[in-house]
Amino acid sequence: MDGFSYNNGLPPLSFTCSKRTRKKFNFKFRVISNHPPPIDLDSLEFVKWNKKTEIKDLAEINIGVMPLEDSIWAQGKCGFKGLQYMALQITSVMSNVGVNTQIIDDGHNGFIFKSKEDWYRVLSSLMSDVKLRTEIGQKGKKTVEHKYSVKANKQKYISLFK
Repeated sequence: MDGFSYNNGLPPLSFTCSKRTRKKFNFKFRVISNHPPPIDLDSLEFVKWNKKTEIKDLAEINIGVMPLEDSIWAQGKCGFKGLQYMALQITSVMSNVGVNTQIIDDGHNGFIFKSKEDWYRVLSSLMSDVKLRTEIGQKGKKTVEHKYSVKANKQKYISLFK
């Protein structure tokens, strides 16, 4: 696979997007990556990652997921993908791993999950409730603006040069 590998976070997510979910919701599960994921899912829509179209491709989704297995590698992985979702006002649903728990205030500006049932419960709720998705997305964007943007960190940057 050219040195690229998926973490083991996708299998629980594919369980969530299985028959149980497909019976209740009509949705596409978009994966943006260098390689198609090794999961069998009828609703899968693979989009090859492209630097030039990344933001446009992300902007077409309603819920952003960041599934990570709890491993040493995942614990060191930055929550950048979640922050991208949040900056675009896309509700972010992230694994309870590493820095994700510092970025997300569960149920306020996004969601943290620990189990397959959490995945199903949260995603079902978000797919059913556009108003909830919108409110959480707006709060996520505010979090990025107030804590993670260049403007929010301006003084920290300037102090490095003093």
